[in-house]
Amino acid sequence: MCLSIKHMCEFADANPDAVELPDPAIGSWDMPVFGGIFNILEYVVSIGHVHEDRVALGMHLPTSFQFFGFFTNLFFPFVSLWKILNLLDPKGSHKLMNGIVVTVYFLSFVTSIVMFSMSGINFGYTSFGWTFFLVNTTMLTNIRATVRGQFSIRGNIVGDFFASSFCYPQTLVQIQLQFESFDGAELKRTTKAVEA
Repeated sequence: MCLSIKHMCEFADANPDAVELPDPAIGSWDMPVFGGIFNILEYVVSIGHVHEDRVALGMHLPTSFQFFGFFTNLFFPFVSLWKILNLLDPKGSHKLMNGIVVTVYFLSFVTSIVMFSMSGINFGYTSFGWTFFLVNTTMLTNIRATVRGQFSIRGNIVGDFFASSFCYPQTLVQIQLQFESFDGAELKRTTKAVEA
């Protein structure tokens, strides 16, 4: 939200005579990290009276992919991570490294849960839980920043970090939807631009 306000103010300073602001959807994620499953909260809080523009765009409730993707990623995030890494490597030239990254992510994910659950025995385990949680957050932050750069999406590493930490299920869904929104030709052209 603050980043959007910053971009709006920069545009207004650069174009003082402009009557209309640029389309905020250009250079942004197809699904905001606070969209998807969180649209249910908006629907409930507004007592079903979601703004008609959001209804027209199909953003008043999550799609089945967003709904089931969120809960799948909540408990099995490494499955989506594997799919995303394969989408980032369409030629398959980094399969071994992708496998190592997913394995480390899986082990860190399970270890963080085990360490947090053992904090009742000794509170010191909580620090190990946070350490492994931050390992996963850092890995997902790097992947999100890579995808953001590949698709020329506005943002910064701080936003990537916060989205990848406590909203990791949403972030994985967001990245998958971003890949789905581009057809093969667009994706290849973008991938070539990144490799150049």
